[in-house]
Amino acid sequence: MGYWKQVCGYICKSKQDDVASSSQDNFLSRFVDSKIFLPRMAPIAKSIIISPASYSLPHEIVVINTKDGLSLMAYLLLQIDQLYDTLPTIIMYHGNGGNIGDCLPIAEKFFRTCGCNIFMVEYRGYGLSEGIPSEKGVYMDAQAAFDYVVNRPDLDSDKIILYGLSLGGAIAIDLASREEYKNRVAAIIVENTFSSLDQLALQLTTKCCSPLIKFLELTRKFPSIRKISYVDRPILFISGLKDKFILPDHSTKLFMECPATSKQIIRIPDGEHLNTWSIPDHTEAVKEFIFKFVSKTTPRYRVYYYVDDEDELEGQELLLNSL
Repeated sequence: MGYWKQVCGYICKSKQDDVASSSQDNFLSRFVDSKIFLPRMAPIAKSIIISPASYSLPHEIVVINTKDGLSLMAYLLLQIDQLYDTLPTIIMYHGNGGNIGDCLPIAEKFFRTCGCNIFMVEYRGYGLSEGIPSEKGVYMDAQAAFDYVVNRPDLDSDKIILYGLSLGGAIAIDLASREEYKNRVAAIIVENTFSSLDQLALQLTTKCCSPLIKFLELTRKFPSIRKISYVDRPILFISGLKDKFILPDHSTKLFMECPATSKQIIRIPDGEHLNTWSIPDHTEAVKEFIFKFVSKTTPRYRVYYYVDDEDELEGQELLLNSL
C-alpha cells in the first residue's frame, strides 16, 4: 500500500493541475507503465534467463518479430515422443515481474501432466527481448506469439490455448476479445488475474490515492472487465483464495461478466498469488479442462473447492445450469 501511495503522491505533486491534457496523459502513462512492468523484479532477471534444459525439457529457442519491428525471445517446448503436431499448444503469458525462465516450473508441470506443447513468449523489454514494455506493446507481443504458433506448419492451429498468470491474464483476455483472433483461440485459462487495473489499485490503496485511480480510469489500463464481454471461447478462471494481492473477487467478476457458454471457475483455498499452480488439484483441473476441450464434451458451469488434506474434496461440487 505504501508503494502505491508513493506513486500517487508523485503524480499529484508533479502534474495534478492539468492531468487531462494529452501531453500530460502521455507522460503519466509512461510513468505508470514503468511501475507496472518490472522486468528486473527477480534477481538479475534481465541478464540471466533459466533454460528449459535445466528441467530436462526438449525445446527450441525462437525469435519472433512484432508488428512494430521488435525481436522477441521465446521458448517452444515440443512433445517429441508423441505426435506433437496433433496436440494442443499452450501459449503462456507471464506476470509483470521476472522473465520466462521464472515460469519454467509452471511450464514443466503443464508439459508433463497435460501432454501439451508449450510456447513461452518474452515480452518486450524483458529477458533478451528488445524494446520497452507498455500496455499497447505487450498486446502486440501476445499477437506476435499467437501468429507464430498458428503459422507453424508442424503445430495444430485449431488447438491453441492461451494461459495468462496475473497481468498475463489481462493480456490473454485482450487477445481473445479481438475480432481478428477470438474465433481462432481454442480455449483460455486465466489465473489470479484482475478485473481491471483501476479496481486493483482501488483495492490496494486508500482514498488519498484517488488521483491515481482517476488517472487509471482515464487511460483505461488493462480493462479486462470490459473486454471479457467479447470472449465467447471456452474459458477457465483459477483463483487462489489466499491471494492477498489480487483478491478472489476479481475472478468472480470476470466469470460473471463472461458470456461464454463453456466457462468454469476454480477456487483453491490454499492458493496464494504465485503458488496456486503448485497445488496438485490445480493441475488436475487444468488437465480436465484441456481434455474436455479436445474431446468436445458438453460444457457445464462448475465451481470447485479443493483442499490438500488427504486429497479430499471439501463440500460439494456445484453444478450451475445458469447464472
